[in-house]
Amino acid sequence: MATITSLFPDTTFNNITIPSNTFAQLYVFNTSTDNVTNGGRCCLWTVPAGVCWAKFEVWGGGGDGGGACCCQQPSQGGGSGSYARRTTRVVAGQTYTICAGGSGCCSQNSSGTSGFPSYVCNATATYPVALCASGGKGGESCCFAAISGYFHCSTVICGCTCGGDFSLCGLTGSAHMSWCGYDSWQYVPQGTYVGGGARTGSTHCGEYWMGCAIMGNGNIWPGGGGGTAISYQGGCCWGGWGAGGLVVVTYK
Repeated sequence: MATITSLFPDTTFNNITIPSNTFAQLYVFNTSTDNVTNGGRCCLWTVPAGVCWAKFEVWGGGGDGGGACCCQQPSQGGGSGSYARRTTRVVAGQTYTICAGGSGCCSQNSSGTSGFPSYVCNATATYPVALCASGGKGGESCCFAAISGYFHCSTVICGCTCGGDFSLCGLTGSAHMSWCGYDSWQYVPQGTYVGGGARTGSTHCGEYWMGCAIMGNGNIWPGGGGGTAISYQGGCCWGGWGAGGLVVVTYK
């Protein structure tokens, strides 16, 4: 069975003859991949001597989960960042601005913060690039007593990318709410294109009846969403933060 990468090989593209030297790669990301201090990372990349081909891949930052107070359950987990790529000729000595999107932080509000976009651009280059991938949508929580049995479907993020020759939109999170947490769960998608599926929460009734918690295991980098918090007769707590974005440049 064909895979996405086999359908879009790097050996040939748009009638570009690839040199015989080996591929080189540049990764741009914030090294705080598994904690709340992921503010993204930007750099200016100069095309090295002898290089004439580059593939830019961008993942947007994941959305933060919503916070919770008093008696709220997740109605939506944090969403995943989108993915886009652009393969193009490049000219040695020209530069491209590269930015990996960061994630938000620590919302106690019922609505989490959306992740930030990742992008690559140079409008004045011989072969211009204006590539972007949106961040994931923030998660949400609601009072479980008001909407027991509520189910929130996962949807594709609209207007998610620009300037790519191939792209995949991120997904919003999803959740099922029920009285006292019986059979409640939430769905938090991983970053698009990296594989691995989604993470789901479990029934919380009893274990957190007098407290506050979020889905365990944190986000999954790059671009994975953060879990939305749950609170039963407790104080307010943060939602989980989304994973930061990533930019990969493959060139020859």
